[in-house]
Amino acid sequence: AAWGSKIRQDLPSTVCWSFAVWAPAHFVNFLFVPPHLRVVYTNMVFFSWTVFLSYVGYRPPVEPTSQEDGMSCNASGGQKLGPVGVAPVSLGGA
Repeated sequence: AAWGSKIRQDLPSTVCWSFAVWAPAHFVNFLFVPPHLRVVYTNMVFFSWTVFLSYVGYRPPVEPTSQEDGMSCNASGGQKLGPVGVAPVSLGGA
């Protein structure tokens, strides 16, 4: 089924992004955010996470290449992503 391949394609990278988002978010929440604002902060992170999940869920599936094993934390289909999910920009050099 098409949904099965979509899950196999998106789930590993989504789990990696979950760790990349929620671990630092909770660290910041409990270390820096005042107790009376923690729920608001968590809801803001959750809203952003939900927008990201919506993007992942509705983007069209790509055909896997023979080089991909589907189990890496690389959501770009072979291109290494920077910390905010975009390809890094070369600032010159060879």
